[in-house]
Amino acid sequence: ILIDYLISVEHLDEAAVLLTKCLNDEDFQSKKGKSKHQMWIQLCQLLSENPTKITSIKVEPIIRQGLLRFTDMTGKLWISLAEYYTRKLQFDKARDIYEEAVKTVMTVRDFGQVNENMEPEGLVCLCCSELSLSREDFIACFSFGIYTI
Repeated sequence: ILIDYLISVEHLDEAAVLLTKCLNDEDFQSKKGKSKHQMWIQLCQLLSENPTKITSIKVEPIIRQGLLRFTDMTGKLWISLAEYYTRKLQFDKARDIYEEAVKTVMTVRDFGQVNENMEPEGLVCLCCSELSLSREDFIACFSFGIYTI
């Protein structure tokens, strides 16, 4: 309940720290009945969507830990990690994550999810959104070398 409140008042760093502590506590039981799996999904979404607002925890090790624990959702977790770096405007790192994901996913479903999200059009749309640019302005900046993917 406290985590949801912290998110609602935009205290995202505190929410992420508390959610991480809950996930690391083997005895923790959610009062809302959320499973550890649901809490991981919530944490990964929070981290990947708010890279500039969450600074107290190391995002990549957390998501990579999720990749080892939740093999049924590796595609989504790889995408979360790549989107985290895209939103931080670290396009080279995001590309490296997508390339690593394509090489390591084990199922056709995960491969399809990752491949679909690493398509140039999807990356351009996400970049435009994060930079508050029109598609045309982003492409112009990209062609002049201001941004690189």
